[in-house]
Amino acid sequence: SGTAFGGVPGAALPRLDRPAEINQLRLGLWADDAVSPVDERVKSKIEAAAVELEVAGATVDAAIRPSVPSDELHETYVRLLTSALSSGFPESVWEKLVAQADGTYEQTADEALAFARHTTLPPRDWIIADEKRAHAQAAWEQVFEHVDAVLAPIQPVQPFPHDIDRPYGKRRLEVNGGDVPYRNQLF
Repeated sequence: SGTAFGGVPGAALPRLDRPAEINQLRLGLWADDAVSPVDERVKSKIEAAAVELEVAGATVDAAIRPSVPSDELHETYVRLLTSALSSGFPESVWEKLVAQADGTYEQTADEALAFARHTTLPPRDWIIADEKRAHAQAAWEQVFEHVDAVLAPIQPVQPFPHDIDRPYGKRRLEVNGGDVPYRNQLF
C-alpha cells in the first residue's frame, strides 16, 4: 500500500484473508551467523521450533539467505543508525568525533574509530550506504518470494542486565563462553 512503516515504498506486510494452515507454511531458518553469533541456549530453541513446525507439516529451508552478505547487512545498518543518531550530539562531542574520524570513512575493526566514522558520515557516504540498504531490501524481497517467514532469534543471548556502566563501544556480551562486541547484536 505504500503507507505502512511511515510510507516507505514496498514496505507493506502481506495480509492473509485467513490464518495459514501449518502445512502451507514455507519457512526460512536463520538460527546463527558469524557476524552475530547466537548463544546455544537461544539457537537451540529456534531450531527446536523449526523442527516442531516441520514435523507438523511446514516446509523449512535452513539455507535460504538474502543475496547480500550478513557482514554487509550489519555494516550498512550500523553505519546508517549511528549517523542518524548523531544529530543529537553536543557540538563539542561532534568536533571530537570529526577529528577522530580524520576524514576517512573506510570500514575498520576499531570500535571507537568505526563509531567516529559512522557518526560523522558525509552526505555522499550516507547516500552510498542508503543505496546499499535499498539493495538489502530488494534481497529480502527475493527471500520472501520463497518463504512466508524467517525464524530467527531476536537477540543472540538470553535476557541480560543492561550495561550502562561502560561506554557503548566497550560493552561486551558472553556468547557460548566467549566475549563478543555488544554492537554485534545490531543486525
